[in-house]
Amino acid sequence: MTRAVERQEENGLVTAVRSSDSKYRSYFVFDLSSESLEDLFVARRAIEGEAAFLCAQKRTLIDLPRLQKLADQFQSAWQDFAKDLDTAPTASERAKIDLEFHHQLVLTTENEYLIDMFETLQGTLHYLSIRSCEFVATEQKKDNLIVMGSQHVAICSAIGLGLPELARSAMERHIDFCCSRCLINRTFHAAGSR
Repeated sequence: MTRAVERQEENGLVTAVRSSDSKYRSYFVFDLSSESLEDLFVARRAIEGEAAFLCAQKRTLIDLPRLQKLADQFQSAWQDFAKDLDTAPTASERAKIDLEFHHQLVLTTENEYLIDMFETLQGTLHYLSIRSCEFVATEQKKDNLIVMGSQHVAICSAIGLGLPELARSAMERHIDFCCSRCLINRTFHAAGSR
């Protein structure tokens, strides 16, 4: 049972708290209010928008093929999903590719402070990435599937062209899109469960 709880903690679904005078931890189910969710996306926008900007500034020094490969994998996963729900990568698999892309982008900056800020949010970001992938998939709007899949490619293209402002705005659009999908679907599911 301990490993299962630890796995939930790794996925950002459970939070562990230990008081300084105790050897035991207390666990709480992860929950974000809509306001906290918006605040988290604002933080992501700042961190990852700046990361995309910095990567575009030093495009000749970064491993752009690796970023492009992750972007292409993400796009392919969404294209496969749009074609055939039964054989396409699961939301969890798409989220894993998504997180790997975002993490690699931030690591590529080699800015230890941006990396620390991003990694502090890692568990929560895993949870959000899964939710974003689930919500976009649940809507089954083909346009949203295409948009979601193509956004990483747009970010890479701007970085590859060495256009920092365009890279930042492409990342911000992507994060805003994910935020809106989470907020809209969260409200819809909350209203449906009443």
